[in-house]
Amino acid sequence: MTRTLLHRVLLPIVTAGLIVFSACEKSDVSADKELLAGEVGQAKGEKAARAFKADTKTRYRFAPIFGPAIPVVVDGVTYDGTAYVPGDGEGNATHMGRVTTYFNQLSYVPQGADPVTTPPAGSVAAPVADVPSYPFFLPPPPPGQPIDFSRLAGLVTSLPIPAEIDGLVINTMFVNDKNEAVFGAYVGSSFIRPESPTRFVFGGKGRFMGGTGKFTGATGEFDYLGYFNPQNQDDAAYTVDGWIKY
Repeated sequence: MTRTLLHRVLLPIVTAGLIVFSACEKSDVSADKELLAGEVGQAKGEKAARAFKADTKTRYRFAPIFGPAIPVVVDGVTYDGTAYVPGDGEGNATHMGRVTTYFNQLSYVPQGADPVTTPPAGSVAAPVADVPSYPFFLPPPPPGQPIDFSRLAGLVTSLPIPAEIDGLVINTMFVNDKNEAVFGAYVGSSFIRPESPTRFVFGGKGRFMGGTGKFTGATGEFDYLGYFNPQNQDDAAYTVDGWIKY
């Protein structure tokens, strides 16, 4: 299958796959913020812990895997990883000022299934450091433009950005204009819920796993909450609320 044909076929299938999650009940996003903030609120009382918040406007793209699928094991079941879903965004974060965020995940389907005709069963964290090495990104429908990951490519080697720390995949990061970066890894389960055909809310928990500059050796925990539009890859957002020690 050519890349052009893959573009025409895979993107609608991926969108349809996201809608599979519509069995979840619709509710107010504010309830999610209260639910996610409980443990983090207690942890902020720790000695030397500082509140950390970030609010960013993001976008995402698809990077299909050309060749054998990547085995993904979830709850003892093996799936086929067939496409990466990386992205970036800009906003503000406490202790950092203006920041750029980068993230990455691997979408998977049931083992042996055709990724072109089978909606994805879910996704797992993937190294954000790998994003610049992907050979091809499916372009979004107009008026979207390709994402320039050239700065991320430079940061991978100059910072550097680790693929994982203590067995946890570094799949998200914030970095400011001084190249001060904070690395993050998602932990535990997460949720995804449709609010409308153009707005899907997601959230979960993560850990700060070091960084660069004054954030070298940083530790902490955070709740993440955001949304994405399955019909517009440039319409998404990502917020973090937690605590950090550095």
